[in-house]
Amino acid sequence: LDLARAFASEHGATGRARLWELRRPLRHAHNPATDGQLADWLRPHMRLRAFEAGAILLRAVDPANEILLIRRGTVRVGKQAQVFGPGQLLGAIGVFSPGRRVVRSVVAAMAGELYFLDADSARRLHRGNPVLASYLIGLVADRLLEHAPLKPGSGRTRKRAAAGLRA
Repeated sequence: LDLARAFASEHGATGRARLWELRRPLRHAHNPATDGQLADWLRPHMRLRAFEAGAILLRAVDPANEILLIRRGTVRVGKQAQVFGPGQLLGAIGVFSPGRRVVRSVVAAMAGELYFLDADSARRLHRGNPVLASYLIGLVADRLLEHAPLKPGSGRTRKRAAAGLRA
């Protein structure tokens, strides 16, 4: 959220428009049909780890050392406690951002298992695989746009506007 706000305040409407423009040609690389295929491709490069309910998996502002792929269970992300479940990838924004810091905390809502990939391996795989690079750009753009304000200072994000909510 802070990363999206910083980008929006620095680049304003032009920056948000540019994010949409970057996102548009990548729609084919980020959809439920290919997400499973990408997870199948990533899994051999990842290691499995169990977690208990309430465990802090990523803490905001800590160094972004890994990308997580949820195998089983659910997690809550950020102050809004957005729920993510099996097959969803987390931690990419932090791993690929210039500051390499975790953007939002991730806490286990229920016990489960996840696959993890260290940051250096993720960056190496990203450089060597254009499909993975396209997927990650789409994922990052989606997550940033989800929390980017519709109008500077309005406090309304696309997600809140769709739900008819105010900030």
